[in-house]
Amino acid sequence: MRIAVPITDSSPAFLGDRLATAVSNGVSSVILNRCEAILDPPEVATKMHWDEAEGKLILNEAVIRQIRNRGKGTRIIEIIRCFQDRGWPRAIDDLGLRWTSDQIHERLRSLNEGLAQIEFRQNGTGTGVAWGWK
Repeated sequence: MRIAVPITDSSPAFLGDRLATAVSNGVSSVILNRCEAILDPPEVATKMHWDEAEGKLILNEAVIRQIRNRGKGTRIIEIIRCFQDRGWPRAIDDLGLRWTSDQIHERLRSLNEGLAQIEFRQNGTGTGVAWGWK
């Protein structure tokens, strides 16, 4: 969800145009993910939470993903913990886990199963992950 009302040069619509221009000029996805966070309503971006005891990923007080078999889902939980421990930034350049890019890709595919509002993806660093709105 983005809010874009063209009122002034500092409005989100103007910033969105600047982001589009930056992408066409080759700005990295890491920088872009950080810029996109500015355009998201802060009340949405700050209400992500991982309930470790219940195995629930919560967005705006709604459970968006539940991991019942936490023994089998340990790898995807490690990704969620990385975001929880850092306060849910839009991107983490290095998860600090000794996984290959292919392993990260496969674990993100599993993590994204059933998610309707958001998705996790590799951020282009080979070791990093970003999340964003679908």
